[in-house]
Amino acid sequence: MGADLVVRRAEGLYCPAGDFYVDPWRKVERAVIAHAHADHARTGHRYYLTARRGVGVLRARLGRIDVTGLEWGETVAISTTRARWAVRWW
Repeated sequence: MGADLVVRRAEGLYCPAGDFYVDPWRKVERAVIAHAHADHARTGHRYYLTARRGVGVLRARLGRIDVTGLEWGETVAISTTRARWAVRWW
Protein backbone atom coordinates (compact mmCIF):
# COMPACT_ATOMS: atom_id res chain seq x y z
CA MET A 1 0.00 0.00 0.00
CA GLY A 2 1.07 3.56 -0.64
CA ALA A 3 1.15 6.53 1.67
CA ASP A 4 -2.03 7.96 3.17
CA LEU A 5 -3.82 10.54 1.04
CA VAL A 6 -4.68 12.65 4.09
CA VAL A 7 -3.02 12.61 7.52
CA ARG A 8 -3.79 14.46 10.73
CA ARG A 9 -1.30 17.09 11.86
CA ALA A 10 -1.36 19.78 14.52
CA GLU A 11 -2.40 22.31 11.84
CA GLY A 12 -5.25 20.12 10.55
CA LEU A 13 -5.87 17.51 7.86
CA TYR A 14 -2.86 17.43 5.54
CA CYS A 15 -2.49 16.01 2.01
CA PRO A 16 1.23 15.20 1.65
CA ALA A 17 1.03 14.55 -2.12
CA GLY A 18 -0.42 18.01 -2.75
CA ASP A 19 1.25 19.78 0.19
CA PHE A 20 -2.02 21.42 1.30
CA TYR A 21 -4.41 21.29 4.24
CA VAL A 22 -8.17 20.77 4.21
CA ASP A 23 -9.96 23.22 6.53
CA PRO A 24 -6.86 23.77 8.72
CA TRP A 25 -7.31 25.21 12.20
CA ARG A 26 -3.78 26.71 12.40
CA LYS A 27 -1.93 28.92 9.92
CA VAL A 28 -0.62 27.08 6.83
CA GLU A 29 0.77 27.88 3.39
CA ARG A 30 -2.09 26.34 1.31
CA ALA A 31 -5.62 25.83 2.63
CA VAL A 32 -8.50 24.16 0.81
CA ILE A 33 -11.66 25.48 2.45
CA ALA A 34 -14.81 23.34 2.19
CA HIS A 35 -17.13 26.19 3.16
CA ALA A 36 -16.95 29.59 4.84
CA HIS A 37 -18.42 28.74 8.26
CA ALA A 38 -16.31 29.94 11.18
CA ASP A 39 -15.10 26.41 11.97
CA HIS A 40 -13.54 26.20 8.48
CA ALA A 41 -12.75 29.80 7.45
CA ARG A 42 -9.83 30.99 9.52
CA THR A 43 -7.40 33.84 9.01
CA GLY A 44 -3.67 33.59 8.45
CA HIS A 45 -3.24 31.15 5.58
CA ARG A 46 -1.12 32.29 2.65
CA TYR A 47 -3.32 30.84 -0.14
CA TYR A 48 -6.96 29.78 -0.06
CA LEU A 49 -8.87 27.49 -2.45
CA THR A 50 -12.65 27.16 -2.23
CA ALA A 51 -15.83 27.00 -4.32
CA ARG A 52 -16.24 30.06 -6.54
CA ARG A 53 -19.54 30.93 -4.84
CA GLY A 54 -17.78 30.95 -1.48
CA VAL A 55 -15.07 33.48 -2.43
CA GLY A 56 -17.17 36.52 -1.49
CA VAL A 57 -18.17 34.99 1.83
CA LEU A 58 -14.54 34.19 2.69
CA ARG A 59 -13.45 37.72 1.81
CA ALA A 60 -16.31 39.20 3.85
CA ARG A 61 -15.29 37.09 6.86
CA LEU A 62 -11.49 37.28 6.50
CA GLY A 63 -10.70 40.51 4.64
CA ARG A 64 -7.96 40.72 2.03
CA ILE A 65 -6.87 37.17 1.26
CA ASP A 66 -5.30 35.41 -1.72
CA VAL A 67 -8.20 33.14 -2.72
CA THR A 68 -9.03 31.10 -5.79
CA GLY A 69 -12.54 29.83 -6.43
CA LEU A 70 -13.43 26.76 -8.47
CA GLU A 71 -16.68 25.99 -10.24
CA TRP A 72 -18.50 22.69 -9.65
CA GLY A 73 -16.49 19.91 -11.31
CA GLU A 74 -13.50 22.16 -12.14
CA THR A 75 -10.05 20.61 -11.66
CA VAL A 76 -6.86 22.34 -10.52
CA ALA A 77 -3.29 21.07 -10.14
CA ILE A 78 -1.85 21.42 -6.63
CA SER A 79 1.78 20.34 -6.46
CA THR A 80 1.80 16.74 -7.71
CA THR A 81 -1.95 16.24 -7.23
CA ARG A 82 -5.11 17.30 -9.01
CA ALA A 83 -8.09 18.51 -7.00
CA ARG A 84 -11.61 18.48 -8.38
CA TRP A 85 -14.29 20.59 -6.73
CA ALA A 86 -17.00 18.09 -5.93
CA VAL A 87 -19.11 20.01 -3.44
CA ARG A 88 -22.08 21.77 -4.95
CA TRP A 89 -22.95 25.19 -3.51
CA TRP A 90 -26.69 25.80 -3.83
